Amino acid sequence: MSCLIAGTVDGELAAWQLVGDHATRITGLPQVTIDAKGPHPVAIASSELSAVAFADRSKIGVAVDSSDGWRRAEAPAGRLVSATASGRTMYLITQDGRRRSLSRAALSHA
Repeated sequence: MSCLIAGTVDGELAAWQLVGDHATRITGLPQVTIDAKGPHPVAIASSELSAVAFADRSKIGVAVDSSDGWRRAEAPAGRLVSATASGRTMYLITQDGRRRSLSRAALSHA
């Protein structure tokens, strides 16, 4: 059983794969500076998907693991509230002012 962990190292986006009691830092993530006063990066994982959602200035970005390595995708505007995945589908809850939105993206195997 494994677990994806998201965080920062020296203010930059970072992630680790935890298997048992051994964590391995993931390489190849997009270089993103994370504001220490902003929201913490969120790991999104299912049996078929690994991704990390993060705040990048006033936008939300998502780093998605693909067969070509980690790629960056933009997400809806607003503040990241929560994220999860089921199969190859990723769900993001964002808040813009008083309005919360649920976004869904079905990701291909590419």
